[in-house]
Formats: sequence, structure tokens, C-alpha cells
Amino acid sequence: MSVYSNRILLVKKMDIRSVLVEARHCKSNSVYGTSGSMFNRRYIIATFHAVSNFFSNSEFERIDFDNPGSIRSIDVFRNILFSVNVNDELNGISTYTAHFKGCFLSEIIKESARTIFRSWSFDSSDNQQSDWMPIFIVLEIDCSIKGKLDENLKRWLDKMPKTKFSRGENLCCISSAFGNRDFMNHFSQGVVSNILGINNCLIFSDMPLTPGSEGSPVFTDISSLVPIGIVISTINWWKGEWLNFTVIADLRSLFSEILGLSSSDIVNQNVIKTRTNLMSIVESSLFQIYNGTIWGTAILISKEQGILITNAHVVESSFKQPIMIHQKERIIPCDVIFKSPVNSYIDIAVVKAKETLEDYCSPISFSEKGVTIGDSVFAAGFPIFSREVKSGATITKGHVCHVHPCMIKTTCTIHPGASGGAIMDGSGNLVAVIVCNAKTSEPINMTYPRLNMSIPAKILKPILEEYIESGALEVLDGFSEIDAKVWNFSSKL
Repeated sequence: MSVYSNRILLVKKMDIRSVLVEARHCKSNSVYGTSGSMFNRRYIIATFHAVSNFFSNSEFERIDFDNPGSIRSIDVFRNILFSVNVNDELNGISTYTAHFKGCFLSEIIKESARTIFRSWSFDSSDNQQSDWMPIFIVLEIDCSIKGKLDENLKRWLDKMPKTKFSRGENLCCISSAFGNRDFMNHFSQGVVSNILGINNCLIFSDMPLTPGSEGSPVFTDISSLVPIGIVISTINWWKGEWLNFTVIADLRSLFSEILGLSSSDIVNQNVIKTRTNLMSIVESSLFQIYNGTIWGTAILISKEQGILITNAHVVESSFKQPIMIHQKERIIPCDVIFKSPVNSYIDIAVVKAKETLEDYCSPISFSEKGVTIGDSVFAAGFPIFSREVKSGATITKGHVCHVHPCMIKTTCTIHPGASGGAIMDGSGNLVAVIVCNAKTSEPINMTYPRLNMSIPAKILKPILEEYIESGALEVLDGFSEIDAKVWNFSSKL
């Protein structure tokens, strides 16, 4: 039996299901589908996507979502007829009539979204609406079963892990892709890319999901029996660029808010799973680097000398403000001691910190192994989230899809701000330095976040080591002499 089949059987055994919610207005025959999470064969939690097709923006603004923190009945939703479809793999799809029980507005997600999603768009590139993200719909399919909603939520909350999640941790999801019956029990897998928001209520993942997957349950690994999150966004843009990111609400924060519990009683935010070597290296070796209002990522090469590398296009001298590196709460000014010229094939820059780095900082190690197509790799950098968000580095996972002596292509999800970041192996060793994504020309002008190019670390290492040993700046001119015509086509982030 396959791992996927085992996963479905475990879900059925524990009465935790990914279901398809179909909605129809009582005066229309049009049916709209989206995913939902069913608990105890009775209650379904879905996102506002389940009913969003029935409201224009102006109509949505007139709905009274005040009094957050409780599940409320809203009359306008009672004109919508719901059904829930369950696919048990053996007997096919079973359909149940569902009753609207109430609507819940998460105050912590609402407040977090105001800060985090300032430059984001959702569902379409020109739709700035994020007010619906904190809104959840609760349905009930069997009112005769004893037990209240609160009791069911508390039951599953007690089974959820109490530790804080770690970036790089595996996630998986079972959804109804495109809200379509033919795509029920669609399996997707990814990693925790970042964790943000009040009480860490929002989880960001590189897990690939389609529209219609909103409302799906998210699990920490393939054998987990209890979902830890619910998908709230699968299609989004940042400053007009498609992200291909999945945004997840932590069910522990959500349930504790519904139940009126303190999140500190549910999750010990000071305790996380054993930090992996990969995460330790990311936290000690990567910096967010600012050039005026533009930022990228820098990698520490020598702590004693304060030497870091990034992309030349990150430190272009179009701003008169000094170059600054940021890590945690500290801001350190830097000098650009080398920047490859515009006509150079290798997009690399070297900067030197003007102040002593903290004790926890440590230089990254270069990978000593050869790179092969199909190798699993991680990407780490500071995309999308500005320093004000205090996000820490974002992690994504993919594989090597092409190897050239002067270029490595990967399928890691890369976004603006990751330029100069690290492609690493599973041990945290530097494999390559991120430069850009693949991008089509006009009129499509489309960036592909899952196809990116980076500079192999092995061609940078000899020059950097010689410079650190000798201190001679002319050694760095060797970067401009690398014959890497393969980079002719690239366009910078």
C-alpha cells in the first residue's frame, strides 16, 4: 500500500477529513466549490471563500462582522444552501446537506494581516482585498449527534502539538483542488517557510496548492493524525508579482481564540522542536541587506573580517544612503569593497561590515560535494517581508533541475528580496548563491518563482578564500574574469 493510501486511511480512522463544500444561493442554480476541514463527522470549518462568490465588495463591506471572538449567526448567509462531499476512496463520494451554524472573525489574524499584507494582493493581481482572510464559516451536517462545537474543538486542540513550529519543518495537505469533485483528496507537500503574526497565527509554506484548496486541513507530516492548520490563501501577489505561496492559519491559535483560551496555555512559544543544523546555520549566517528602500540577502563568509557576499544588483549605487545589514534587532553599516561591473557575467558583490558581528554569527561552510540533477536543496533568504515585519529568513525546498559549471537551476520557490541568498544542501552547506528567477518577456511578462538561477559556490570559493587570506582587493577582480556566458539571458530580480 502506498504512503498516500496509508495517509487517507489514517485520516478516516480519526474522523478528520478534507471535504468539498459546495454552495448555492437559494435563488440561483450556480454551484461553487471549495475545500473544508471536517471534524468528528459533524462540523466543517471553511474559509470565506465558501461564500465569497455571492457578495460583491460593496455587499461584503455592509456585512456586520463586529464582535470578533465568537461564532455568530449572520442572516445573509442563510440564503445560501450548503452541501458537503466526502470521498472515502472505497465507496466513492457521499453528499450531505449542511446547515450554516455561524461565522467567526479571528481578531489576531485580522490585526496581523494589516501589517504583513500591506503590499499583497489576493485572488487576482489587482485585488487588494484581504479583509476576508480572518473570516471562517462553520457548518454542521448532523444536528442529532450529542456534544457541542466547543467540546469538539477542545478535543482536537488537546491532541495538537504544544511546541512552536520550526522553519524547514515538513507540511502536507489534502485538498479539493479547484473546488472540483474530480480533484478531491489531492495531496500536496512542502515545508514551513516562515511563521508570522500575533501568537504566530500565520504559517507561510512553499506547498503548491490551487485555488479551491482554501479551507483544507494541513498536517505536520505524512503520519500525523491531527491537523495543525487550515489553508486561507493559495493564490497571491506581492507588488504585482505572483508568489505561488500558501498561507495557513494555525488551528491552535484559531481554536484557542474561539474557546476564549490564552495561546500561552496552548502553545509554549519558548519551546520549539530541536533546531536543525540547517536552521542554526540560516540564523547565524544570513543577513537582510538594505540599499535605501531596496533589500536583498547577504551571506557571511568571514566573521573575523566581517566579509559577506550578495548580488551586485542588490547594492547598485542608485541610492545615496549607506548599505546596511540587518540581523535580529541589530543594524550594521557596510562598505561595498567589490561589485561586479554591469557587463560582467557573474552578478556578485562583496561587502565588509563596519562593526564587530555578534557572537552567535558564524560563517557559512561551502559544500564539498558535487551537485547532481535531482538533488534536494533548500533556499534561504529575506524575500517579501521588510525589516519592520521582523520575519527572519524564509526557507523553501526544491531540487536541482540543471547543472552548468557557472549556473545551477533549482525548483525552490524564490521571491524578490532573496537575491544574494543561499541554496544549501540538507546539512546547511552553501551550494550556490541565488541571483534571479526565470522570467518571460513582454507582453506576458511573467515571473516563475519555482524556476531560478544561482551561481555555483565552487567557482566563488577559491577567490573568496584567497582574498580573506591575503586581504588584497585586486584578488576579487577574478570574479569579473570568469567566463560565464550562460548568464547572458538572465534578468535580475
